[in-house]
Amino acid sequence: QVQSDGSLKRPPVTDKAPVQPEEMTAGGEAGAKAAARYYLKARAYAWNTGDTGPLKSISEESCMYCQNAITHVEEFYAHGYWATGARSSVTKTQAIE
Repeated sequence: QVQSDGSLKRPPVTDKAPVQPEEMTAGGEAGAKAAARYYLKARAYAWNTGDTGPLKSISEESCMYCQNAITHVEEFYAHGYWATGARSSVTKTQAIE
């Protein structure tokens, strides 16, 4: 919906924060897959809401990929931008020893 100033009106935020699956603590391949899926859900949630809390909770400060994602979302929302409909899909997994 276009507002009188020409900007788009932000739709209501209906996304719910993802819940960490118990499998994440299991270790092994099952734990790694669960952690990867949760990370992608937390990242999409951050883009759709501006809330980087769940993403920060599982991101090491030394992970430049993770910190870059957090910084981009926070800067995006700090400038008054917003996003909706962001999502990720897992199309292939590969276990590496």
